[in-house]
Amino acid sequence: MTDDNKTPEKETETEDSQPTLEQLQAELQEWKKHSRTWEDRAKANSKAAEELEKIKTSQLSDLEKLQKRVQDAEAATESLRVENLRHQVAAEKGVPASLLRGSTEDELVSSAEGVLSYVREYAEKHKPTPANLNQGKNGPPPNQQEDGNQWLRNMARGRNP
Repeated sequence: MTDDNKTPEKETETEDSQPTLEQLQAELQEWKKHSRTWEDRAKANSKAAEELEKIKTSQLSDLEKLQKRVQDAEAATESLRVENLRHQVAAEKGVPASLLRGSTEDELVSSAEGVLSYVREYAEKHKPTPANLNQGKNGPPPNQQEDGNQWLRNMARGRNP
């Protein structure tokens, strides 16, 4: 009989533990109410967050504008410094400034020396031959060869080569 007593208790527990349809609907309405409350708060917060973001953007853009101006000024200063240095090295070495490359003094000096080295080598290879001012008296230079027609003309004039 003890088993019979336990069985009905289990049945009542299961009946009590399962909510009724009305209870479920009431709980659902409660959750919907909470959900709508949080949704309204989120919308209000999102509007405030958008306004805050606009303020930050306007302030940040002013800050960014100032930072950009500072960067531009620093870049212009650096460019002028390098250009001034380029002209100084060019004047010292006697090389056109437009041929020099580099941004530091060492690079510019090295570039100038490279240009000078090239000019010296080129001048050495392409030395002009000195002019022969006595060419009319002595005839053409020995390295200049006559063509066949010239030989014939000379023979006709009575000159033997």
